[in-house]
Amino acid sequence: MDLLPGSVGYDGIAWRAPAEEAARLYRLDALTASVDCTWSHPNPLIRHRQLWAIDHDAALIFQRSWPAVDG
Repeated sequence: MDLLPGSVGYDGIAWRAPAEEAARLYRLDALTASVDCTWSHPNPLIRHRQLWAIDHDAALIFQRSWPAVDG
């Protein structure tokens, strides 16, 4: 599945997001306790010089303890 064609992982080296945009993403990660976001597993992508916040895992910490659903 390719939801953002041409996007690449954001590393802060090839392109730097504006400070306010990066701060908003940082605050979002702090508020949602995005514990899976690390340098080796980042959640932002860069596409056409725009920062996209993505997360393919549970975004809220309490979701990690939900029981599995059969089906």
